[in-house]
This record gives sequence, C-alpha cells and structure tokens, in this order.
Amino acid sequence: MAVVTLELAERGTLALETPIAEPLPELRGTVHGETVRIAHLLSHTSGYRGVHLLDPAAQQLDWSGLIAHLHDAPQLFPPGTMFSYEHTESVLLGRILERATGHDPLVLVAERLLEPLGLVPGRLDDAHDDPLWAGRHDLDRASGRFVPIPRVPALSPFWRTAFSEFTLSVADLADIAHALLPDDTDEPAGTQRQQVGRSPLSEQARSRLREIAARLPPTFGGPIRELLPTAFGLGAAEFCGGLHGHNGLTYGQCVGVRYSPADHVAIAIGMNAMLPHLRDHLLDAIWTQLVGSPPARPATSFSFDLEAFAGRYVGPGRSTITATACRDGLLSLEIEHGEHRLPVAVVVDDMRTPIVHSPLPQLSLGFFFSPTGDAGLMLGANAFKRVANAPRSGARTASPTAAHAAAEVRS
Repeated sequence: MAVVTLELAERGTLALETPIAEPLPELRGTVHGETVRIAHLLSHTSGYRGVHLLDPAAQQLDWSGLIAHLHDAPQLFPPGTMFSYEHTESVLLGRILERATGHDPLVLVAERLLEPLGLVPGRLDDAHDDPLWAGRHDLDRASGRFVPIPRVPALSPFWRTAFSEFTLSVADLADIAHALLPDDTDEPAGTQRQQVGRSPLSEQARSRLREIAARLPPTFGGPIRELLPTAFGLGAAEFCGGLHGHNGLTYGQCVGVRYSPADHVAIAIGMNAMLPHLRDHLLDAIWTQLVGSPPARPATSFSFDLEAFAGRYVGPGRSTITATACRDGLLSLEIEHGEHRLPVAVVVDDMRTPIVHSPLPQLSLGFFFSPTGDAGLMLGANAFKRVANAPRSGARTASPTAAHAAAEVRS
C-alpha cells in the first residue's frame, strides 16, 4: 500500500502532510487525528500507543473499536520522531486510500502494482487447501524436522489491509523489489529488468519510498538475534550497507526483500521456518555472491549508562517493561504482557558492547533517548517509553539471570 499511496501523492490525489483527521473525520478534535499525518503512517512513526495482537480483543477489533482506542490512547512519542511498527497504521492508511479513491485498497494494490508486473496473487483460502502449503509447517528445533503447526485464531476482517489474503511466490517478491530499482537504459540484453519489463512506478515514488523518516537505535542481543533496520522511510526500511527493503515473519514463514539502487541488484528470500537470524544470514550470503562483499556493518559503541534506563516502560497494548538497576552494572528487565513474563538481563562488557541474556534467542534490544529527552527501549521493532523512573539506587540485588550474565562477562 505504501507504493500505491506514494503514486497517488505524486498525482495529487492526496497529500502526505495531511493530518489524518481530514480524511478521517471520526478523529477530529483528537490529539492523534490533528498531529499524525499520512506520511507518519507510511513510516510507522505515528507515536500513539497501539494494540498488541496477543490480546484476543485486538484480534477481533473493528473500525469503531479502533476509533475509540485512538480517542483514549496516549501519545508515547511526537509523531515523526520514533519508529515503532504498529499494524493499525496500515488499517488507517487503507481506509484513507479507500475514501480518497472510492476503491478497495487491496484492489488498488493489485491493479496499480501487481498486474502491471504480470503478477497474479494467490489467496490464503486456496493455499489452506494445498497439502504442501509451507505455512502449515515450522521447524521443530528439538527434532530438526518440519512439523505441522496449529492454525492461529482468525483475525477479524478489520485487519485485512494489514494482513491481506494475498499470497506471492519468492519470484514475485523479487520482481516487486526489482521494480523499485531506478531505471537503467544501459542494462545489457537478457537482464532481469528486461524480463520483468519497465517498472510501472514513477521514479519519484521509488525515490520517496526509501526517503529516511526516522533512524532506529542500534540493537543488541545474542548470536542468533534478528537484525533490525538502521532506519525506516516512507514505506521501506534501510539496512546496513545501503540496502533497502522489508522483512516478514509469521507462523511457519519468514521472508525478506532487499534492493540496492547503487548496485542495481534486488533479491528476495522465503523460508518455511520462523528463523529470522537464518533469513538474515542467507540474505547476506546471497548478497555477497552477487556483489562480492557482505553488507558493511559499522561497529557500534554503547555510550550510555545502563543505570540511566531504570524505570517502567509502556509499549503496544498491555505490554510493559520494568527495568531495575542491579549490582555490577547490570540492568534486569521484566517484559510483561498479560500473564506472559520474560526476564532479560543486560550488562556492558569491556568493549562497551551490551550483552543481552534472554530465554528468547532472537530478541533484539535497543536503548535510546527521544528528541524530547524521554528514555526509551526498542524491543524488536516496537518502541517503549519510560513513564515512571525507578530509583537509581536502592533495589540493587541482582536477579539469578543477571548474576549469571555478570559471571559470563567477567569470565
């Protein structure tokens, strides 16, 4: 939908700087309606406290429920300042496109992006009837085998613009990524672009798609953590090495798209396993084969004092994080969502690199201060804001997890 939105903006059908209350009068008079702009929906920088799909109520959300939520939801960050992936932004964007054009937003995607590329998407309902459908299986780490997974609860139709029923092949994703590259009339015959055909997208839209809207803080974690983008633009992420694209992760599947305007190369990968670190590794390996070197990753030096991040944080839905400064310079985190608890311990080693110990090996964790000076934590692709500071001295007893982390760093 981001590509379609940018094309409509180029044609004057809508303006990216328009406050969302203008096309969505249901939000007039609300802080989010008057301050969040269409561009913020594209870049996931709306700043409002969103919902969490682990909540059954969120899974069955409807339009009136979202409007009620936005009337009451606090503004965690000023719009346009902090990236935090929020699925309801896609729902809002879809409704805006529908009102601006009079057409279903997914029909617009098919007509203005997929069909000009010769792509015919499948449907999830059809895929469910295929016994070889990859999304029915996931890799069981204990046995090393692919095993069937139970069907997840169906989301309400409200979510269809965030989680559409379209299915695409890996080759389809690669064609879309290639269409985002700049036009190059000097390409030799037989290249992929000549096979795909000239991009149906304007150069202006392709350029704006990767226009940087917000930088993400460096994230840290274990050796198999997911690598997050360095920045996010008006619909596409920026990764290390000047690459752009997007990641996707759902039950039984893991996909990634990368393209480089400078190298004029685009790739896509899909796996029927929820192993984001393996996806990232394969993307790097393929890129190295094509370009000759892996994407450069600058060394990150952690300049903060962990103790400065003690406090209570709120994020999407009912998610909260309690950070406690412990002895030996450790920061003990308890991530809460409803009845779910996840303990995490962080310590900085002699090279000023945070060491993260978590039962969730793919966890990526970042630390930042917002432009307004608020301390924040980046948990995966979600930003959490501190709302109540914990004392910087006092409860200084290390948790068992934190003590274990300290012992490992000292050894």
